[in-house]
Amino acid sequence: MRTEIAGYDARIAEERLAAARLRVVKEVKISYHSIAAIDRILRILEEEDRLLERWESLIGTRLETGGAYQQDLLRVQIERIRLEERSLRYDQRRESIAFGLNARLDIEPGAPVVIEPPDTMSTIDESPERLEEMALDRPDLRAARHRIEQRIHSLSLVRRGYFPDFMVGMTYIDIGEFPFDVPDSGRDAWNVMIGVRLPLWFGKIRAESRAEQSSIRYLERSRDAEERRVEAEIEDIYNQYRIALGLVT
Repeated sequence: MRTEIAGYDARIAEERLAAARLRVVKEVKISYHSIAAIDRILRILEEEDRLLERWESLIGTRLETGGAYQQDLLRVQIERIRLEERSLRYDQRRESIAFGLNARLDIEPGAPVVIEPPDTMSTIDESPERLEEMALDRPDLRAARHRIEQRIHSLSLVRRGYFPDFMVGMTYIDIGEFPFDVPDSGRDAWNVMIGVRLPLWFGKIRAESRAEQSSIRYLERSRDAEERRVEAEIEDIYNQYRIALGLVT
């Protein structure tokens, strides 16, 4: 039973490794699409600025001939300043995301990040119910179930303390021959021992059993809470996806 309990530690470690891998993949994909989106926004802002620059030049020319007002020029100049501020904020955000992406890819933090925008748009073909079913099999939840099973086996091991332990031993004795006339000289012998160890500290066993039961209840409630959180997270993400898809359409 101790061997089986220790085996759960290996399973939990494997699930934690799988969860870490998924987390890294998720973070890299989010960083990739975030940078691609920011690059697209910056290109649009640059196009808007070039358009306003032409308007500014046109209004300046018309001001010289009295065909425009000073406030028209001011409005265009203020709008160009706002565009520049937005561009600076997006540049800073891109730099921060690129720094984190390089760290995840084990690349020099200050290395330039060039993103090729995706050619196609990802779509979700599964129903929300199917997505929730798939999410409930994620590695961290499997690890939580392994922890519960491990504590259940630990409880069974603790309850074995109510039973007596039987011990059987056998010893072989090599008896050499003596030069004197001694009975059984040179005749080897066997020694057999049988023992019983009775459990007397029942209070200690009951306390350990209660502790294991409390641990099982705590882990079960934590698992249930995590499952509810995952279901809510899947529903929220799916709703965000539908809204985004509607905007694209």
